[in-house]
Amino acid sequence: MNYKYNVISFDENGVEKLQGWTGSINTKKGIDEWFDRFGRHHEAQGHELVRLSKRKNGIWKIDGENIAPEEFLNNRKKRKQMKINLEIAKICHQVNRDYCINEQLEAPPKWDDLPEYVQESIVAGVAEVIADPKVTPTQIHQMWCDYKEKEGWKYALNKDLELKTHPNLVPFKDLDDLEKRKDVLFIRTVKREMKK
Repeated sequence: MNYKYNVISFDENGVEKLQGWTGSINTKKGIDEWFDRFGRHHEAQGHELVRLSKRKNGIWKIDGENIAPEEFLNNRKKRKQMKINLEIAKICHQVNRDYCINEQLEAPPKWDDLPEYVQESIVAGVAEVIADPKVTPTQIHQMWCDYKEKEGWKYALNKDLELKTHPNLVPFKDLDDLEKRKDVLFIRTVKREMKK
């Protein structure tokens, strides 16, 4: 198969602005190497890189799979939103960390030092607030408890990463005021970042 690569530019609404064939490569390994070497450059220019073998009747064949342009754009929007959620999650985590330090509570590690599952739970919380801006601190805390319990965590007086125990695995009303404040700050931070 003769693999072709295409550079597509979109406006802020995801509408295609520019499409032009950039070239073709006749091996799968060759196209993979091209993306590894030059893909980041084009993405830095705000372009979306797509591997196509044909475009016929409005259907793109991308990496051997048929895909409609609408599906491609929806997938692109989802990826963009995931990146936004990740950036907001990092900010929320830093706000929480600063709060813990200021209140002389046990501060969590920096974002890059967090286990992946903890990062994922923060990103999931961000997505919940974005999906429902009217969500309450009580609901956010319950979502956090549900996520922790699904991951095998249990209530205990002391937090232990190896034993997966946490003292905050209780109803929101049973948290002390300093802990309740964390959920309030989380929601407030997500909403603030959404407005930017």
